[in-house]
Formats: sequence, C-alpha cells, structure tokens
Amino acid sequence: MEFELTADDLVAYNLYGFRTNPAMKRQGEIYRVGSSLLVLAALALLAAMVGLVMEGVVIGAVIALILWLLWPEIWLWVAKRSAMHLAKSGGLGVPGPCRLWFDEDGVHDATSTGTSSVGWHGIDRIEQDSDHAFIFVGPAEAYVIPKRIGEAPVREFLDEVRLRIPQLAS
Repeated sequence: MEFELTADDLVAYNLYGFRTNPAMKRQGEIYRVGSSLLVLAALALLAAMVGLVMEGVVIGAVIALILWLLWPEIWLWVAKRSAMHLAKSGGLGVPGPCRLWFDEDGVHDATSTGTSSVGWHGIDRIEQDSDHAFIFVGPAEAYVIPKRIGEAPVREFLDEVRLRIPQLAS
C-alpha cells in the first residue's frame, strides 16, 4: 500500500493518542481539577484580602465551574496547537511518500528517511478513527494509514494484518 503521509496525518495521530491514551487522559483530569481549585483558591484569597470573603468564594466557585466545564475543549485546543507546532518543526516525523506492506515476518514501511519493520508479535493493537487507521507497535508508536486512500484498501490491508497477529487472532 502506497500513500502520501502528510503533516496533518501526523497531527491527527498525536491528537488521537491524546484523546485515547489513558496516561494523557489522566493528566488532563489532574490539570482540570488543579486549575479549577487554583482559580477558586486564588479568587477567594484575593477577596479575603479586601474583606469580601463570601463574594470571592461565590465568584471563584462560578469561574472554577466554568473552567471545569470548558476544560476538555481547552485541553484539546492546547494539544492541537502543540502537535501543529511540533509538526511544523519536524518533531512528529517527516511527511512524504510512504509504502506499507507485510510479509511472513511482519509489517514494514519505507519512507524518505528509511525503512522500519516490526514482527507479528511486536504489534500491540489496531485502532481506527473516522479518518485514519493505526497499527500500534508500542504504547505510543504506530504506523499511520490515512483512509483517504480508500476505505476498501485500508480495510482489506487491516483484515489481512489482523489474521497474522497471534495475540489478536483469538
């Protein structure tokens, strides 16, 4: 299978990981709680300094609640901006032509920067979103396949790969 891997594909993979990786989700929740409590405490403290404790607590609670509710969108926005910045600087990988294939030994890819291979036992899982398929070869490392090359070829490729992965066959 041959396709053009774009910077947008690399950003999409990172955002997918950001939304689905348990460690990233946990970190986002920690920041959500921490930032909400920090806003509440800071406004209550400032209000106490001017003698308006109750008003500061109420205003702080309202703003903390708004932050709590908006946090998932804020967190995703921060992740998207970070991934786009990394993509522009080349920190997510090198976009360009990509050839992905499998044989009796495993899955292989060839890009302008070289070739990589992973044996069948090294494939952790296969996941998808609406625009990409990901063949994970580690907790946070995957081959990225854009579905814009065609739903049928991607599905057929993944079906064949799944048949060869011992840990996913059962």
